Amino acid sequence: MGYKQQDIVPLNAAYPDALNPVRKEYAIVPFQVLRTDTGATIKKAVLPADATILGIRMYIQTASNAGTTATVTLTGQGVGPTGATFAFGTFSVLTTGTSLLNTTVNTVTGVFNLERPPAVQTSGDIYIYAQYAETGTASTAGGPFYFVVEYTR
Repeated sequence: MGYKQQDIVPLNAAYPDALNPVRKEYAIVPFQVLRTDTGATIKKAVLPADATILGIRMYIQTASNAGTTATVTLTGQGVGPTGATFAFGTFSVLTTGTSLLNTTVNTVTGVFNLERPPAVQTSGDIYIYAQYAETGTASTAGGPFYFVVEYTR
């Protein structure tokens, strides 16, 4: 029983090589942010250390009705010896709709992304935190605000 060498035939003899690396798995991590999530250390998602973030999507079905501004700030913290901190940005949640936040992700240092390999975070999970903030008249409606982190590893 078992496999013979001739039974193990790659689909493409030129794959993988330096120009065609091994395929990676695609994954998503969805989470929601509530208007009551005003603390700076509210952990919303955990990514593996070797995650390459492809992008973050934001979905707002019910916008905040805060008087002046309403925002969600996404930050991150790596766990382990290279525990870098990073900021994904601050995003307005005053209007409904869908936003692709890729341009923000590509400027974040200290985390794998397609624009600037190699990354520094390679030992320990990556925690993503979210914080809601508003100014002006306090909101009475809005949210939850949905985010989806797309990554590969």
